[in-house]
Amino acid sequence: MASKTVDELVKNKPEDLAREAIRDSNLLLEVFKGISSLSPKVKFKSAKILTLISERNPQKLYPRIDFFIGLLDSGNQILKWNAIDVIANLASVDVNKRFEKIFDKFYGLLEEGSLITAGHVIDNSWKIVNAKPTLERKITKELLKVEKVSLPTDECRNILFGHTLLSFDQYFDKIQDRNEVIAFAKRQLNNSRNATKIKAEKFLKKHAAHVSTNMKVTTIKQKMLIPATPDEVYEAFMDAKKHSAFTGSKATCDPKVGGKFTAWAGYISGRNLELERGKKIVQEWSTTDWPEAYLPSKLELTFQKTKGGTEISVIHSDVPVEQADDLAEGWVKFYWKPMKEYFARNVRRR
Repeated sequence: MASKTVDELVKNKPEDLAREAIRDSNLLLEVFKGISSLSPKVKFKSAKILTLISERNPQKLYPRIDFFIGLLDSGNQILKWNAIDVIANLASVDVNKRFEKIFDKFYGLLEEGSLITAGHVIDNSWKIVNAKPTLERKITKELLKVEKVSLPTDECRNILFGHTLLSFDQYFDKIQDRNEVIAFAKRQLNNSRNATKIKAEKFLKKHAAHVSTNMKVTTIKQKMLIPATPDEVYEAFMDAKKHSAFTGSKATCDPKVGGKFTAWAGYISGRNLELERGKKIVQEWSTTDWPEAYLPSKLELTFQKTKGGTEISVIHSDVPVEQADDLAEGWVKFYWKPMKEYFARNVRRR
């Protein structure tokens, strides 16, 4: 097939040209020449074609990997971004371990102060891990540094955190130290960017089963008789003023599913997962002493009317083993005992 000039190439779709260039070495040569074109249209069209080829047939471009490594120093940001993408795609055929030799240079791009450059590095990291599993620890360590990366605004950093979660998700099964990754995801639950917060919630939900295998957790079960009706006991938990009154410490609560709550002046916090007035409360629950890598626990309270008042059944699951004894004692000392006294006082006043 006769070679086409790069000027002619810009008239056709990159996808079609990439397919043709894989078969036609002369056309591929013209595409490489196009990177040096003074025409932005030709230059960036050529870069796009090479990126597509690297995805479909990385072996075709691997002999020219040093060309793309050189583009990492390009003053043209778009060429640099395309080079990042191509190098990551070539990792799957990198028999000469060229990537290992430029590892520091590649991840040093995170420090350039550019959201888009850092985004390309992070978005492609999962491909490199899947191609080179032995680099997983080093790559994960680099991605966890994003919280210290300097970017123009906090919003830029929050966007980058979301990209990092998506990359971790793509190779989570290969991560050896999942605790640090889970801890990073948990920190994003309080991210001011809602899209990143949602990504963190989905990430933690998806990988909760994997996390539990690495964490030692247990379940606390208790039953307690409270001298009050089920509705009154329910209100004591869900009404912030009443909660504060019986515990003797400030509490807050948005009494709806999804609403957040705090107790004991912020020591306890979480959100409501299920609510059935006078019957059931299910909450995501943790404290300021919670081990960083652990997911929040699940607290389930059910209320049953019985002789003498209400029987509370407590199932507090996914509790860190090292805190279980203290929390079990805490429920009795800081909740059931003061709650009984609170309702006993109210009965005497009637």
